[in-house]
Amino acid sequence: MKKQIRMNLKEQTDFVKLLNEMAYEHSAYDVFCDFLTMSCYSIANAVHYKKERESRYLEIIGKYKKDVQEGFSRLLGLVCLGLERKFCDFLGEIYMDCGFGDDRNGQFFTPYPVALVCAESIVEKVKDNKIFTVLEPSCGSGEMVIALADALHRKGFDFQRYLYVQAQDLSWNSVCMAFIQLSLLGIPATVVHCNSLTLEKFGEFETPMVGMTLIKERLSLQNAVEGMKNHGKEESDTEN
Repeated sequence: MKKQIRMNLKEQTDFVKLLNEMAYEHSAYDVFCDFLTMSCYSIANAVHYKKERESRYLEIIGKYKKDVQEGFSRLLGLVCLGLERKFCDFLGEIYMDCGFGDDRNGQFFTPYPVALVCAESIVEKVKDNKIFTVLEPSCGSGEMVIALADALHRKGFDFQRYLYVQAQDLSWNSVCMAFIQLSLLGIPATVVHCNSLTLEKFGEFETPMVGMTLIKERLSLQNAVEGMKNHGKEESDTEN
């Protein structure tokens, strides 16, 4: 069966070309997975430093020769350029087009145009100047969350200040892709590596925007104020 081609950015084509050039001692899949892990740890450690992440990073990068080591930063640069050009599932589209998905476990990422149509049906419910929360229990590469931010942006909604997402997935590669892309797009999110069915949790990462916008603290305050208003309304209704 012919592979579905989703990639439509020059930066994605350049990414795959460079990835294949780097894969002369290790498979392209292994290079891609190592790129995901190291990029994820680099961004995460800039927010909340953990020595074990740095140790794992050094262990991975040590497997490669100098020219390949330099290639990893170029790969991340291409992701940045692509996401700066437009909202898209940059890494997820590469992951699926290159055949890296886990077909045996039914891993399939929603095509971005489909995700955007779904997101546009949600944004009408969003109220201005009120934090909008989303739980994505099987986030994949983050395509549905990215599409939601895209739809909100088109509506003129400041998603960087008023959207907070908790994205979850069992696949480590998916967690990394989601975290990298949501971080680079400035989406406040907590990306959790877990089993959404059994609730077994392995770890989590907060995108830089979570701390920069104090969105969790503002959300707690918003919920407290709404709780007080609802309590006051209930007392008023009881008296009447």
